[in-house]
Amino acid sequence: MIRRACVLAVVACILLALPAPVRAQVETNVEAWVGAIREADETIQAFEAAARRGDAVEMRRLAVQLRADPVAVQRLNQFGDDRLIREAARQHDMIQSGTRDRLRERLAREYNVPEDAIEFFEATNAPNPGDRPKLGQDWDVTVRVNGRDIPHAEVEGRVADAYFEATHGRPPASPDEARRFARDLSVEVTDVKHVEAYGIDRRDTATFFDGPPDARLRDPEQIRMAMRHKSLEPANRARAILDEAEDLVRAQGLAPNSTEARAILDQARRAAVGQELEQFRQFAKQYDKHILPRVTALGGQVPSNLDEAARILRMGGESRLAPAEVRRRLAQLGTSVDDVIERGTGLFEAAHKLRPPKSGLQTLAKAGGAVLAVIEIAGEGSRAALTVRERAAMQGEQVTWLGAGGVEMAEEMFNNMVVAPVKLGHAVLDGTIGEASRIMGEEFASADGALDGAAAFGRGMWRITKGAANATGQGLGWVATVTGNGILDLTEDPVEAGGHLIDATVRGLGEITGIKAIADNWYYDSEADRRGYALIRGVGGRYETTIRDRVNDLKRIENRLRETRSDTERRMLEQQYAEARAALGQAADRWRQFRDKSLGRDHPVGQELDQAMQPWLELADRAPTMVERVTVEGVDDACTKFLETTVNEVESLLGSMRPSELASLSRRLGTDEDHLSLMNCICRATSSGSSSVSKYYETKSVDYSPSCEDTSNGPCVNAGWGCWRHSPQITAEVITSCNVAYKVSRALCLRGTRR
Repeated sequence: MIRRACVLAVVACILLALPAPVRAQVETNVEAWVGAIREADETIQAFEAAARRGDAVEMRRLAVQLRADPVAVQRLNQFGDDRLIREAARQHDMIQSGTRDRLRERLAREYNVPEDAIEFFEATNAPNPGDRPKLGQDWDVTVRVNGRDIPHAEVEGRVADAYFEATHGRPPASPDEARRFARDLSVEVTDVKHVEAYGIDRRDTATFFDGPPDARLRDPEQIRMAMRHKSLEPANRARAILDEAEDLVRAQGLAPNSTEARAILDQARRAAVGQELEQFRQFAKQYDKHILPRVTALGGQVPSNLDEAARILRMGGESRLAPAEVRRRLAQLGTSVDDVIERGTGLFEAAHKLRPPKSGLQTLAKAGGAVLAVIEIAGEGSRAALTVRERAAMQGEQVTWLGAGGVEMAEEMFNNMVVAPVKLGHAVLDGTIGEASRIMGEEFASADGALDGAAAFGRGMWRITKGAANATGQGLGWVATVTGNGILDLTEDPVEAGGHLIDATVRGLGEITGIKAIADNWYYDSEADRRGYALIRGVGGRYETTIRDRVNDLKRIENRLRETRSDTERRMLEQQYAEARAALGQAADRWRQFRDKSLGRDHPVGQELDQAMQPWLELADRAPTMVERVTVEGVDDACTKFLETTVNEVESLLGSMRPSELASLSRRLGTDEDHLSLMNCICRATSSGSSSVSKYYETKSVDYSPSCEDTSNGPCVNAGWGCWRHSPQITAEVITSCNVAYKVSRALCLRGTRR
């Protein structure tokens, strides 16, 4: 109570200093803030009283109420007794444990796997030794089957139901009731592709949470976006709370100034304040645990005004400042809450993408003269970039396989990533932009008629770097050291030089024009860096499209082969099939050559595209097989007649079978090869054509050895084990695609079995 009185005294002094109109608006906000603190303290006191009485039912109810209030959680952690904090945390540990137990049992039954195959990953920052206990504000959970993330959209409803039951001891009245409850208690179900996922994969996540602060992250952009989302989402919830309250007042036809309307709106304002304070706390936590230590460890410098802004937000998150006062103090620094979040998370991304050799984020040269030189010479490079487009206009050629739009992208890239950042005094131009420039230049150079353009663009970039080096007194020798082997004689090989010079000179330019990178009052323009990645993804995406088209061609031919009854047509299709297989292999080889030469195997974009194309690349690598001839040759007349009358009946029967039942039936086919061929076809068809093993499939031999492999059909399904899938269903499309009914009917007939 003394703390609250001190807070109110400070607030009163601040309000008296404000102009009357501003004071009225701020008073409303402060009143809601004080009310939110009062409600939070009352909840904590009630929970403490229930704990002293040993009232388990009331403790559970109040622990849930406490967790749903960000202000209550923060004040309990800040001012509460350690034993009380541990008891509140224990209540929620029991709820979460009950949730996991329910999910483990239900999902194991649904996926037909042992319960220990269901795993849970909960992203959290490990406490430091000696830290006080604390009650967590949220619960981020990833559900996995056999080590693979289940997409959050498929499992979040089940998590919400189980969480509700574990809390209340009864099932929810509706899915909406469970989802609202989970949302109010900040239960977030994630997977590797979720907006709050920390990293491109599990290795990145582990490195982020457990690795040293200077550890390499494969996708700092994704982690930056996750940090940004977690810091902005509470503000979105605050606005939603106020909007819902206003909608409720209108829906009930209440007068805006009526007692009932004021009660609804006041309650909403208090709840919204809680979310605002949660926003402040969330960013301050990210700043203290990740942004500041990582930028510092990587040799960077945090701007002093950003550090001061983080301190203000930290005070707000600890409920020592009202939201209105937080915004007022930030405005005095010339910034805002959203801007601080953008700058701070952008700084995190920059520190990793501009990672040293130890001086990478430090001042490398006096840049005043370099900036003038760049601006003065920039027009030359920009005009050089226009050469390709002008030539295309004169000759009517589409000079690059990216099309004319690619040339415009290159020019836009030059202006936005080279000229504009230097003019604005933003941080150094890093290797990502150089990579994008080089890759674009090489794609230009690979097209007929684009040679002069690539070389001209490279020359323009070279002139800029040379001019900047001269302006800083570094000299061409220094530039040659920076660019190294990337500098070639333009007269000998303009094509190769065009691509290399774009890369080398952008990197050199970035080194020269460091402008005290990430210095006071300046921050990294992460949008420019993301544009560089977008350009690389655009080029790589063309390879992905080509490979996907080749796979679709192959599937169309396979389907026609299964349907044809004509030997002539079959021979023609077999030739097309062989050609399509060869085309797919060539497309896969071209992608790998581009990846290895232009990106390297460790490049995040290359790994991202590799992962997206993995099923198709596996198909390209697999030994060519010919689609089984679907005829009745070798079957006697009785079996032929039997097939004509029973295929439809068998097809209907198959449609109601689970994969395990179908596996059991298929093992009764004539040979092991028939069984393996059929089951692999079904697995591939039900997993989007990737292979017999997909995200929800697993194949094992009888003795669980990992050696089960059929080189002609990819990973195999051996006797004793089938494949399983989430919500398994053998659809009519799968039955038709794999010709299941015919194969089963024919085999049963030949064996004299009529089921």
